[in-house]
Amino acid sequence: MLATPSRARARLRHAATAAALRVLWRDPSCWDDPHAIERIPSYLTQRGARRPLLLTSAGVTRRGQGAPLLDALRTAGVEAAVLDQAPPEPTVQDVEDALSFYQANGCDSIVALGGGSVLDAAKAVAARAANPSTDLADLCGLGRIRHALPTVVAVPTTAGSGSETTAGAVVIDERALPPRKFVLADLKLVPPLTVLDPRLTLSAPAALTAHAGMDALTHAIEARANRFTTRAARACSREAVALIARHLPAAYADGADLRARAGMQRAAYLAGRAITTSYVGTVHAIAHAAGPLLGLPHGLVNAIVLPTVLRAFGPAASEALADLARAAGLPAQTSAHGADELIRWIEGLNARMGIPRHLPGLTTAHLPLIRARALPESWSYPVPSLWTEPQMTQVLERLVPPAGENGAVG
Repeated sequence: MLATPSRARARLRHAATAAALRVLWRDPSCWDDPHAIERIPSYLTQRGARRPLLLTSAGVTRRGQGAPLLDALRTAGVEAAVLDQAPPEPTVQDVEDALSFYQANGCDSIVALGGGSVLDAAKAVAARAANPSTDLADLCGLGRIRHALPTVVAVPTTAGSGSETTAGAVVIDERALPPRKFVLADLKLVPPLTVLDPRLTLSAPAALTAHAGMDALTHAIEARANRFTTRAARACSREAVALIARHLPAAYADGADLRARAGMQRAAYLAGRAITTSYVGTVHAIAHAAGPLLGLPHGLVNAIVLPTVLRAFGPAASEALADLARAAGLPAQTSAHGADELIRWIEGLNARMGIPRHLPGLTTAHLPLIRARALPESWSYPVPSLWTEPQMTQVLERLVPPAGENGAVG
């Protein structure tokens, strides 16, 4: 069991960090007009960038989603070095390989076109480019990036991670056995420009739409439930939840619904802004530990873990959850009633989108390692309550599939 003085130190550290963020935070630029992509070249040249790295994935290239951006760059006489091998989730080696490509091609900026993993990879590459003599793992943690990053323009093709506006990047350290995720967290990682174009999200399949949408919902909820949130973060969380309640079911049911896609893209952006100043929490701590171990997508793990963790928080989070329940249009006669309504709504949303109640492949043998990795990470966030080892174990046990459950994912 963790000692009481450690709890006090954690709370003081969280309060000091929150106060610093209130002073240091500056709003980045966000373009969401229909022709915003065409203005990216002029933005780069205005910042003195002439040779951008266009980091994307093979899937984005195959679907032709990068064509408008490449056309705009060529028309403006800006020659981009294209690397379209970004993996589903970046590892340390992936980042180092991309950094080598960046350096070999004389790049001076990065345009990231893709989902959250592509955006995270781009931010990690930029962090390494600015700190070339440092191992990526040494940049893990809060505020460890010493030098300003080259310009990063974020163009998301999914609606969930919010990486286009967050101060974080998640990378898998494949050198650890078993592999683990670590988080870079620094305001220098916030891209100075985000371009939102919902047309880029139209090709996302239903399962990805569901997982990404629940990732955004988890961000909004954890930022609101955490202690030391800012007024602006709370407002972003409420608006994000309202948008998700209105648009995620429609985007899942009909991927061609541009209005729903735009609503989800806006929600993901707002939720990303919320966690930049108010952080994620225990749900993400568990997901960062369990996802690589089980080989499951991050958004899916968040979706499964979210209602179980919120129930375990109980009264410590009920007021915040009731506030979000009202934002979602749910009844909340009391804080406890509103919290219960929100959790039931999350469970119903998961069921509607084919997301199971338990983590596929999770066994009791996995629990000690997940607990050992998730518990200290959860303590690094201003969570509603700081759990002991037995409390974390109880929650993890509830996520193990019962005998006979097939764990199928929709």
